[in-house]
Amino acid sequence: EALTNLGPAFVKAGQQLAIRPDLVPPCVLKELQKLCDSVRPIPDDIALQVLREELGLAQTRRDNNEERSPGDQANVAVDRNICPTLKDTFDDLHLVAAASIGQVYKATLKKTGETVAIKVQRPGMRK
Repeated sequence: EALTNLGPAFVKAGQQLAIRPDLVPPCVLKELQKLCDSVRPIPDDIALQVLREELGLAQTRRDNNEERSPGDQANVAVDRNICPTLKDTFDDLHLVAAASIGQVYKATLKKTGETVAIKVQRPGMRK
């Protein structure tokens, strides 16, 4: 768990060492192998915010008439098309796997009914 807390680069290094019994004692090897198949997922709120940003989706719908001037009220339908939310775009969005670099969600596209897998990269991976 210590390597996981240090970040993805350390997880990757640990995964590489996990397949080298010639370099690592068996007790350490056993712990490092956990990095290959049991990485803790990032919280959904963080992963879904990354997804929103990548897809250009809004956090919430902006359809509260109190926040609009009278001239803007006619544009409510337009705003929904310009800034849809995750709920407007996907049905049954749920986590199916977590890995050292990211995690995978499964969902159904509302527009087409197609089932999709969505890979979300862990924040800070591009650094």
